[in-house]
Amino acid sequence: MIAIPVILVSLVVVTALAVSPRWNPKLYRKMLFSPEPFSEKDYNRKARQGVEPVDVYIKTKSGTTIHGWYYELEGASHAVLLSHGNAGNVGSWSEMAEYALRSGMSALIYDYRGYGLSDGTPTLWGICEDGLAAYDWLANHKGFAPENIVLFGISMGTGVTCQIARQRKHFGVILESGFSNFRRLTNEIVPVTRYVPMVFYFRQPMNNMAVVRELETPKLIFHGALDELIVVGHATELFEAACDPKELIIFPLGAHRGLGSREAQLQYAAAIASFLQIEKPAD
Repeated sequence: MIAIPVILVSLVVVTALAVSPRWNPKLYRKMLFSPEPFSEKDYNRKARQGVEPVDVYIKTKSGTTIHGWYYELEGASHAVLLSHGNAGNVGSWSEMAEYALRSGMSALIYDYRGYGLSDGTPTLWGICEDGLAAYDWLANHKGFAPENIVLFGISMGTGVTCQIARQRKHFGVILESGFSNFRRLTNEIVPVTRYVPMVFYFRQPMNNMAVVRELETPKLIFHGALDELIVVGHATELFEAACDPKELIIFPLGAHRGLGSREAQLQYAAAIASFLQIEKPAD
């Protein structure tokens, strides 16, 4: 009689360990990261707004070297740091730089470790370290004042962006197609993890809600109502948790990638332009 409860408890523990992020990180690396390595086709450097990108190689705190494209707009006092989603590389995400350049800002888009020309293997801790290294490159190597650096993250990149925002001064934060916290995201993608105790999760849960609750800088949140990967409820949770100033824009026909209509694209561009608006010095 005693053996049956013991067996059941053992099965529960074994199952929890098998699907837990802390004890089975390989499962979550496959779920989270879809890096594309170097490709001659992708790495034909793409000019944006007439600005040619420059290859940069940045050393992280742990010694990993990451690669990025830097779009330098002559005379720009502000820069946008672009943290992309979980697939592709800088070659497939470089359009993010358009909005910075149109607004009179320089832009740096970088690849996480394991992506593109960056060394290493991606992990949640690692990609956050990569983001901090990219920020420090803009501040220390290019001389941008911390309060003049905008942090822009898409999808997985919103987690990186929030971690940078928590640890570095900045102008403001743009979060597109982001998640409210990592636990909710994993619960939705792998439903059995709802029964996994918190102790079996990563020590760093990437809780974006906790970050935006503390940030006093401006926050712009975008999401598609039809997002099939990260449901729109994440955006409303983020917005409700965030302190002012903040703005939430939900695109009725938007999916995880794609806004769904020409009108939405225009609204998106206008919102970013308004957010990035800076006072230009008098001639």
